[in-house]
Amino acid sequence: MQKSQSRPPRRHHIRPKWYLEGFSIPSNENSCHSLKVDSGDAICSTNIVKLAVVKGFYSIFDDVAGIEPDTAVFDGIVSNVFTKNISEDRFMGNSDDFGVVLEFISRMITFDDTNRNTIIKGLELIQEPSIVEERREMPGDPLPLLLMCSELPAYRETLNNLHYRFLLGGNSNFLCPDSLFFNVTRSGEIILLFPMNRNLCLYGCSSEVILEDFSPTTSLVNTLLLLHSYRFVYFSDWDLKIHNGISETPIKNFKNRGIDGMFKGFFSRIRNTINLISSNEEPLLYASIIDKFFDMKLRIDTFKDLMDAIDPSLLQES
Repeated sequence: MQKSQSRPPRRHHIRPKWYLEGFSIPSNENSCHSLKVDSGDAICSTNIVKLAVVKGFYSIFDDVAGIEPDTAVFDGIVSNVFTKNISEDRFMGNSDDFGVVLEFISRMITFDDTNRNTIIKGLELIQEPSIVEERREMPGDPLPLLLMCSELPAYRETLNNLHYRFLLGGNSNFLCPDSLFFNVTRSGEIILLFPMNRNLCLYGCSSEVILEDFSPTTSLVNTLLLLHSYRFVYFSDWDLKIHNGISETPIKNFKNRGIDGMFKGFFSRIRNTINLISSNEEPLLYASIIDKFFDMKLRIDTFKDLMDAIDPSLLQES
């Protein structure tokens, strides 16, 4: 009797397993902790295979696998670069290896659940209701994936033009967000924070002066990563430090409270204040935190209300 061919998985990893292992629990490299950022729901010591997965993310119509096999091939190349050139505290590769890392980051920014859902919501705004319903019923709608692919060259070009250096975690670890910190500050600088593992973070900025003069603490980096995450953050230790704008606090204090419980009251009191702490450098990124905090609140908590508030006549053809 001929064996049936195995079906391709419908759950696609948007963060490779080998990458998440860099944020695993030291005593168990196959597991890490997870926190749902808006509610504070905690998932302790979960197998990495179950994390950072989205059903049908790379599917194209009835082709369940879609471009996932091609993505897996590239992830294998990047995995080799990480294994050979990245330790707990340094990057030892050459310019070609670093180019592979930047390509990997550009793909993570592009193939991102936040980006995908934003595109889907945008398409629903500009399309007729009948078309929206048709697309919702369509298996593996390729249009969001196609639009994401069209963004990839722009992200790649932007990353190639930034200046870079590495940050060390020191006495605390970096967390891994499900959506990267890639942002423009009020004064127009582009900033990237990409944690490479729990003790090493790539820090990029369009301004070489800011890059050299400003060294964000590990807790500040974790705060930025947390505020820019979409649904979840992944990490190795519940004592990992976050800066809530007043003082450092372990991430375990977010359990069952989430961002609302830890930040909302504080940020509502000082929304227009830039110099939040006694430092000459940190206000630049803290101003960015405030802006993106409220951006994320709209995106996660009140996106539906925002859509309902739009005058329907603006969406109709004249």
